[in-house]
Amino acid sequence: MARSALNALLTPALADRLAEFDPRALIHDLNGQLEEPHVIWDSRMRAELAALCDELEGRLPEAGTPDAEDFELERDRIRAAEAEEGARWDGFVYEALKDEFVVGSVYIRVYNAAPTKPLHDAAAFVVALVRYLEACDVERTVRGAPTANPATDPFQRLGAALDALRNVLATLPKLSALFADPTLVAALVAALAPMPGLATVALQERRCTVVLKALTVMTVIVGAPGTLEFFAKEDCICKCFWIVFEACSGVKKAAADGGEGLEEDAYDQPMLPCAKQALSFLHSLARTKECAWAAGCQAGGLYLLSAILPAAHELPPGALEDEPGADEAAWRGLPPEGRTAAANLVGQLAAEPSHGSRLGLLSAAVLPLGLPEALKDGPGDVAAAAFRDYKADSPERVWTAPMAARTGQVRGRA
Repeated sequence: MARSALNALLTPALADRLAEFDPRALIHDLNGQLEEPHVIWDSRMRAELAALCDELEGRLPEAGTPDAEDFELERDRIRAAEAEEGARWDGFVYEALKDEFVVGSVYIRVYNAAPTKPLHDAAAFVVALVRYLEACDVERTVRGAPTANPATDPFQRLGAALDALRNVLATLPKLSALFADPTLVAALVAALAPMPGLATVALQERRCTVVLKALTVMTVIVGAPGTLEFFAKEDCICKCFWIVFEACSGVKKAAADGGEGLEEDAYDQPMLPCAKQALSFLHSLARTKECAWAAGCQAGGLYLLSAILPAAHELPPGALEDEPGADEAAWRGLPPEGRTAAANLVGQLAAEPSHGSRLGLLSAAVLPLGLPEALKDGPGDVAAAAFRDYKADSPERVWTAPMAARTGQVRGRA
């Protein structure tokens, strides 16, 4: 019970220092301000400790030595009181620390503010963060309403945990080797799962935040020994291809003036920030036969081609035979740098020896003569520009705006 009381009153990190031979450093810190990854101590906590000590002093029994018979009669009461006191210390938390988010004995807010500060056991901290992510219901967290206190909001804490994982891996790259354990990688891949029915921009932006942070961590560790084998699985790869496809879709903004027109700026693309990171991660896997298989046989290549093809609002007037439907109008595509990255990825995947030919066949089935070759030959910016050269008329390639409009209907089959 004494150990529990000391941990509660001084916090575990400071209580451990009571064993130090020279107490002067501890006394100095107890009279000062500390904000480190493993310990927080300030004037508010000192004041609360002083008040608590005064309270405990008032509860001390009067001096005197009871005889053996009294001890025997009061034994059960004494034991019950000890158990109650022990439970009190086990559940005691300073008011200043009640809203602090702690994982693996590390204060996440403090660590993220200064990730270069040393940790007692960085490897254990990484594992603790991943176990926290495993225990999170990501979809429920994303869909949940924000709480009144951001410090205790589950969504904010999920994001802070992912930030801490990114920070510790960036500061200590050797820790990426821990992810050779597939159980550690699985929690990150699970965060990429689709969430149907997110009807508002705000909900999709919350999902984008989680996906982007998870992809950032995955991009950091994908080069570590043993991790590529797990990431190069169909489930992970298909989720990344789908994220690229999702990023191209827009959500209709609410019309402030009650108008019915579908102007270009009437759409938001809440998932767009994820596209760059998803493409970067897929580039890391482009040489694997699993990634080429997913592109050629699991619609991944179709998603990439859809991202490169021009959207309805990018086509010149008169290219569309009919007015675009709601789905076509909501398709916004990728910005130029995103199209370049997607085109480069298609070229890399098409060159993969085992299954790259499958993607080549898919491209040839969807695109007119000349464009599949442009994707294969590269570079990506030249290939992506070819999709918007509506005056191409040569033996190698014929491509017009109406052809681009009809080919764009491939998105309806994606």
